[in-house]
Amino acid sequence: MTSYEGFGANTVGGKDGKAVKVTCLSDSGPGSLREACASTGRRKIEFSVGGVIRLESDLVIESPYITLDGETAPAPGITLVGRGISIRASEVIVRHMRTRPGRTGGSPDTRDGIAIYLTCKAKSGIRNVVIDQCSATWATDENIQLWNENTTYAIENVTISNCLIAQGLHEAEHRYGPHSMGLLIGPGAKGVSVLRNVFASNDKRNPRIDGRTKVEVIGNVIFNPGRKAIEIQNSNAHGSPTKAQIMRNHYVPGRDTSAKPVFIDNLAVGSQLFCCGNVPDWAFGDCDPNSGSPPLRPERDSSPCEPLWEIWRTDYDEWTESATLAGAGANKPRDDIDRSIIAGVANRNGRIISCPPVLDYDDTAFPCED
Repeated sequence: MTSYEGFGANTVGGKDGKAVKVTCLSDSGPGSLREACASTGRRKIEFSVGGVIRLESDLVIESPYITLDGETAPAPGITLVGRGISIRASEVIVRHMRTRPGRTGGSPDTRDGIAIYLTCKAKSGIRNVVIDQCSATWATDENIQLWNENTTYAIENVTISNCLIAQGLHEAEHRYGPHSMGLLIGPGAKGVSVLRNVFASNDKRNPRIDGRTKVEVIGNVIFNPGRKAIEIQNSNAHGSPTKAQIMRNHYVPGRDTSAKPVFIDNLAVGSQLFCCGNVPDWAFGDCDPNSGSPPLRPERDSSPCEPLWEIWRTDYDEWTESATLAGAGANKPRDDIDRSIIAGVANRNGRIISCPPVLDYDDTAFPCED
């Protein structure tokens, strides 16, 4: 069994459950991924087929104790287009899946790659979720997001690790205008680990950490962010404090970059932020002195690094940029699109995009007007 790290390390998913086989690439019906995800009880979703699944609507996971294991698929693995995955249950593991929603398939305002979504009508919170070795690209809202509309319950204990989070589509008819976004960690999320991911050519949210959260962002490569890289920003200044640790990340400006490494704004009184060991050597930047943000614990303090909470490992020096690039995304096998994005990071020529290329396997999935 694969072991996980960070706040989601104790997630069991579908361990010791029944195997549910996906035997076709249809959106729905017998043998489909949608039917498999709608099953209940402890289950591990395995694939007898590999290829592209065009989703007519989001793939919703509502029953707990599930592992969605794209690594079991034969080459070329599993790619979801048109819509994405909506996780609305606890004890969920998603691994080795590719999501590429593209420019068609429902409203561009809600077309995420992978969403952990707690609705206002939920009767309990969402706990213990792992998203590992996934490729989330070409979304028009967020490539990955955690969002809570519930005033009673929370999203807790989540690990997002070893993923490729890249090329959110910039000008793709979102109601707020240009909207190339990487990862949004919405208000009130408690215990989120963002570990060893590659953020490549997203304009903003690389990631964004909203208010009332407890988040660690460690060992990531952040390449070619546009207007903002890491954002720590409270949408409600009168809310509860935010706690965040930003450690051992590699910040690599690209051809579209105007952002400094970290943007901080409007944090509640009592918030605590810690920044240490990032590459190149940087401390918190772009902090608006009139925003009400708290004093920060600077990286260049003469005292040694003392994290806000205990870190689960210490071998961060092994987390080089090249090692992170080699391991990121759904890479068993890595397909040509992901390979091209990773090469764009390594060669420093990747760009923010609005229109993905037309692909041989689907000439209508990602149309752009001439």
